[in-house]
Amino acid sequence: MGAVTSVARHHELGPIALALLRRAVPVGEQLTVEVTEVDETTGETVPVGRVDAVQEVLVSPEGRAQASPSERPRRRTAQGACGSERPGRASGSRALPGPAAA
Repeated sequence: MGAVTSVARHHELGPIALALLRRAVPVGEQLTVEVTEVDETTGETVPVGRVDAVQEVLVSPEGRAQASPSERPRRRTAQGACGSERPGRASGSRALPGPAAA
């Protein structure tokens, strides 16, 4: 379903984590995180517990921005309003490979 990428201890909320979930996971789904550690003798990953979790949506499951392109703030560069070194490519961006395998 997903993977935890970062963990921290919040001063009011206690343990918190950032995770990436598949878009197919319903927003209201009850989640459980499996806690694992590596067995030093065998090198295998061993489950050591489970923690209940809730999700707070940061990116819409549809993968669409909340604001249309005309509503988004435009970035100004040395070349002028929304200019970039190469047409069709924003400064600092990089090309991504084709569609990812599922």
